[in-house]
Amino acid sequence: MMWSKTSKFLVSGLALMASFGNVVSGNTILDVAKDDADLSTFVAALEIAEIERVLDCKSWFCYSLTAFAPNNSAFEALPSGLLGNLTQNPDYKNHLRDILLYHVAWGKQEASDITNGTLRTFLHEDVNTTVADGNIFINDAQVVKGDVTADNGVLHVLNQVLIPEFMTKNIIQTIEDLGHFDTLLTALNTASLTSALEGPGPFTLFAPTDSAFDKLGNSTINGLLQDVPALTDILTYHVIPGRIFTASTLRDANLTTLQGEEITVSLKGWWWFRFPVINGDVYFRGFDILASNGVIHVIEDVLTPPSMEPAGPTITDIATDTDSLSTLTAALAATGLNSTLANATFGPVTVFAPNNDAFDELGQETINSLLSNTEVLTNVLLYHVVDGELERRDLTDGNVKALNGEEIEVDRGLFGFWVRLNGDTRIRSFDNLASNGVVHIINKVLVPPSDIVLTATLTGFPTLVKALTDTNQASALQGTGPFTVFAPTEEAFDDLGRDALASLDPAVLTQILLYHVVGGEEVLADDLRSGDTYKTLEGSEITVNRECRVIVFCRFVLNDDVEFVSTDLKATNGVIHAIDKVLIPPGITL
Repeated sequence: MMWSKTSKFLVSGLALMASFGNVVSGNTILDVAKDDADLSTFVAALEIAEIERVLDCKSWFCYSLTAFAPNNSAFEALPSGLLGNLTQNPDYKNHLRDILLYHVAWGKQEASDITNGTLRTFLHEDVNTTVADGNIFINDAQVVKGDVTADNGVLHVLNQVLIPEFMTKNIIQTIEDLGHFDTLLTALNTASLTSALEGPGPFTLFAPTDSAFDKLGNSTINGLLQDVPALTDILTYHVIPGRIFTASTLRDANLTTLQGEEITVSLKGWWWFRFPVINGDVYFRGFDILASNGVIHVIEDVLTPPSMEPAGPTITDIATDTDSLSTLTAALAATGLNSTLANATFGPVTVFAPNNDAFDELGQETINSLLSNTEVLTNVLLYHVVDGELERRDLTDGNVKALNGEEIEVDRGLFGFWVRLNGDTRIRSFDNLASNGVVHIINKVLVPPSDIVLTATLTGFPTLVKALTDTNQASALQGTGPFTVFAPTEEAFDDLGRDALASLDPAVLTQILLYHVVGGEEVLADDLRSGDTYKTLEGSEITVNRECRVIVFCRFVLNDDVEFVSTDLKATNGVIHAIDKVLIPPGITL
């Protein structure tokens, strides 16, 4: 039986046929079985396996069947625990179905028709029929009550449960019968593991096909066959103690192998179409093939223990080899973090790696400032590193803590189609796996919670920050606050004129800068109301107005003509709003 699906198709086919053709009236085999109290376990098993319709078929397609029904004593005589597993454990449901179909044959075979020979069952395995001294035997089971007739066939009662041949064979015998496992069998013999898998077990074998071994190449296979310790490690990494079934256990699990290391089973796919894979990328080709001492799952690749995997690229290697991460690479080198992330024993960690475009948004002046201040730069970079390896599937709604101690907000989005960080940062490339973690490439530099000045530095206001520093106002905005800063963009200073800015008297420049700051209050965008006024640190007021071109297209402006570019850039001591013009206090003329 090759990866056992035959019985499912057969049962489905009979159900379809039973819905067509002329219906046979009267008692079916199922009816006469229900009438016999000594067959109650047999009837219950049919219902549990959901194949009672096979013996209840009333279509002319199935008017002639033979059922061999074990009596209650026969089921009770099964090995300890087997009947309970078959009838109560959903993992064994397919196997119960196979056993029961092994008790049904095509054609109406009354006692007088049975001779020494074989009968083909619905399982596509033959049973042996023997007639001796007036007794009829089906395999080793004796017919103790024969010729119970029904309108769709005949039923014979047995004193033993018939066990299909494939379920009486151990794991080695089963894979020999299946075919396609010659290389695996050779490898097991070479490593002297054959006798172990012929033993009592139970074991679960993840069995690579010949095609799976072929992917390794002849030189690798021959090398392994010469290196018995390595071969033994690989083969025992495919064996789990106990019976592990797909129906329950193979669902996001870490399973310890006989080799000692774990394999990881996870689910891939979307919505209802989800299927298990091993170690992220090894797919199954067959499930739940039962042997007398365990269960076999067929896989399409040879598993390699993690300890035998060649060392892959480190996080620093990935950053260095990715053209779009050249600015990040320079930043890591400036802080020495490149050496830390190049250490294969460091981690595992998750790095949210800003691409070059993300750094370009900060402006070259900001980048140069960061590269010259390694303490600040280190804090920023560590805000992009999270302890543990979080692949895309592990990123769920909530917060994760970065290595600088601050939290990053994760928003998985609709059905996980996208992932945002801190509200507006998107991951552009997921799951760049390294030997010491994973890299996700993002489109913005994440700004750790900082004071007004550092936040402005990291969000693209270099001219404003320089002006604050030159006028000795930066330290004040690093104080407790709270402050609300209306921050002119680089384009706003361009419109003012760089020459005019450079020629300003420091006292005048100080007045202009303080006119952009509201002290003692954090004014968020949602707090703005038309007609509101706010007293600035310069002493004069600024006015908020609401302008509407059409009723639904409204905006707030400052002092009648200054527009907001972005709002609510949060800092630890206040908030920044970007504006498109430099505000000039009353009484100052440029």
